[in-house]
Amino acid sequence: MLPAEDIHPPTSLRTFYLVMAFDAFSWGLGATILYGMLVKTYGFTTFQIGILWSIFNISWVATQLPIGRLVDKYGSKALLLASETIGILTISGWLLSARFLAFATLAIFHGIVAAGWVPAMQTMLASGAVSTERGEVMGRLSAFQGSAGFSAPLIGGALYDKFGFWAPLLANLVGALIVLFLIAVKIREPRAPQP
Repeated sequence: MLPAEDIHPPTSLRTFYLVMAFDAFSWGLGATILYGMLVKTYGFTTFQIGILWSIFNISWVATQLPIGRLVDKYGSKALLLASETIGILTISGWLLSARFLAFATLAIFHGIVAAGWVPAMQTMLASGAVSTERGEVMGRLSAFQGSAGFSAPLIGGALYDKFGFWAPLLANLVGALIVLFLIAVKIREPRAPQP
């Protein structure tokens, strides 16, 4: 375990770190255990899970560059909001679906979520850090997110065992809605600090 001072967010980025950590926790409740739940709940085969992962990854790769350009054009905050909104619609689709074709279609949108979220988050983080400390700031965020979110799949699994398929995904959905609100009202495009 890392010492607390190693992952403590810089003061100027504290709100951003907290929102990103809450997002990691929220998505950890449902999305990280989705494929296991699909096997147990709907009897999806290992081959079908492989197809879903492949669709997700192809979608992410195919949309990463154009979305990265949108981050440059419209800013990180706009793409974080768009990504989280698409994520909310994707989770809603998971809650309402039971067929493989539906989940395959939703895997495309899940890939778009990742393609939008990652460059927007990294760009915002890099913009708010002194150039000589960007690597450290990014490492701190990853450690902070991991520390905040490591228990989420355990909690999601317990929710699934107790209440069924809808429970971890509903918790994921509520968390994503809260994150969307926090991004809208608490996150600002940072100005690059002076070294």
